[in-house]
Amino acid sequence: MESHAVKIIDILDVPHNVKCLRQEKPGGYSFVPGQATFYSRLGKRTAPFLTNP
Repeated sequence: MESHAVKIIDILDVPHNVKCLRQEKPGGYSFVPGQATFYSRLGKRTAPFLTNP
């Protein structure tokens, strides 16, 4: 798994206890629709996240 630091731009509430997180896309990161992304909660600091394609 790779680790990237991102800035969360917006957090939207969607039905049934789900959140939509809009973030800046870091260089070298590719995303496939349906792919899971794991975030760590760091308040207002830049948060690293891991992906497993």
